[in-house]
Amino acid sequence: LGLTTTLICLLLGYPVAYHLARTDSRWKGLLYVAVLSPLLVGVVVRSFGWLILLSNNGVVNKALIDLGLVDSALALMNNRFGVTLALVHVFLPFMILPLIGTIQSIDPNLEAAGRSLGASRLKVFQTIYLPLSWPGIQAGTILVFVLSLSAYVTPVMLGGAQVKTMSVLVVQSLIDNFQWPTGAALALILAGSGGAAVLLYARLTRRAMRGIE
Repeated sequence: LGLTTTLICLLLGYPVAYHLARTDSRWKGLLYVAVLSPLLVGVVVRSFGWLILLSNNGVVNKALIDLGLVDSALALMNNRFGVTLALVHVFLPFMILPLIGTIQSIDPNLEAAGRSLGASRLKVFQTIYLPLSWPGIQAGTILVFVLSLSAYVTPVMLGGAQVKTMSVLVVQSLIDNFQWPTGAALALILAGSGGAAVLLYARLTRRAMRGIE
C-alpha cells in the first residue's frame, strides 16, 4: 500500500511540480494554494470527505447511477482502492514540494542547450532533468512512503475491516485488545521493515545515480 501510494504520488506530482517550477502564469499563486490546500484541513476531516464521496450512497455512486453509467453502487471504499485514493490525496503535497525546489534549481538553459543540439523532449528529460532532479525525487518518495506506511486514520475510516495495515493492527493490539507484547512486537516490525526499505532504496538510488552519471 505504501509503495503503490508513493508511485502514484510520483507520477502525478512530477508534472505538477515541473509546471509550478517553470510557469510564469499569473495564476501561479492559485496553483500553489491548490497544491497546499489538502494540508490546511485535518486528516480526519479529509477522510470524512472521502467517505461522503465514495460510500454506496455517496456523491460519486449517486452521480454514476443518475447518469445511467452503472446499475448499482460500485465498491469504492472498504477496499484498497478507496484507501489508496485517500492516501494519495493526503500525501501528494509532500511529493510536490521537494520536487519544486529541486526543479527550480535546474538551469533552464540546460534544456535549451539540449534542444538546440537536436535532442527530443524525452531525451532532454532522461539525460538532464531526471538525473538533476533525483535528490527531490528521493526526498519526496521517502517522505510519502514513510507517512503512508504509518498512516492510521485513513485506512481505518476508508478501509474498514477489509484493509488491515500494520499501523491498524498495532493500535488494535494495544488499545482494543490490551495485548501490549503483541502490539510492541508489531510496532518494532513496522519500524524495522520501514527503515530497512528506506535504507535499501537509498542505496539503490545512489547506485542508479552513479550509472546515470
